[in-house]
Amino acid sequence: MNMRFKDFVFPKNPSKIEISSSTNISSKSIFGGNSRVSAVSLDPAVIRGEGEFFGDNGEEICQYLLHMLKIKTSGMLILPTQSSFKAYLSKFNFSKKADRGGVSYTFEFIEDCSDKDEERDFCFTVCRGGENAFIIANRCNVSVSDIMRLNDFKTPFDINEGDRVVTR
Repeated sequence: MNMRFKDFVFPKNPSKIEISSSTNISSKSIFGGNSRVSAVSLDPAVIRGEGEFFGDNGEEICQYLLHMLKIKTSGMLILPTQSSFKAYLSKFNFSKKADRGGVSYTFEFIEDCSDKDEERDFCFTVCRGGENAFIIANRCNVSVSDIMRLNDFKTPFDINEGDRVVTR
C-alpha cells in the first residue's frame, strides 16, 4: 500500500517514516514536599520522513506537494503501515540529485486534533448541535447512566445545543 495524503498517492513509499507522540504532564508541589503529577493533554502526533522520487516527473511531484503545503488545510494521511491521521502538511523540502537523476525529499505532517476533545477533565461539556446523551457519553468517555444521574434530563434526548452537561 502506498502512502497517501488527500488525493495524492506517493508513487514510491518514503524510505523512512517516523511518528512522534507526546503527552503534556503537569507537576504541582503539594504539602509535605511531594508533588502531584497528572497528564494534561495529548500533543498532536508529528509524522516525519524522507525518500526519493525517480524519473522525469520527480520535480513536478515535488512542486505539487509544495502546492499542497501552501493550501494550509488538513486531510487524511494514510501511511504504508495502514495507520491514518487527519493531518496538515507542515514542511516539505526537496533537492535534485544531478548525478542520479532523482529528487530527494523530506516532509513533516502534524496531526489535526481539532475534532478531538482535549484530555483535560473539566467535569462538564457543552452540548453541540444534534447531540444527545449517547453521543456525549461516547465523546466524553462516560456512561449514559452517569450523564442522566448527574443532570436533570428526563430522557437522553432532552439535551439542547448549548446546554452544560455535567460528566463527572
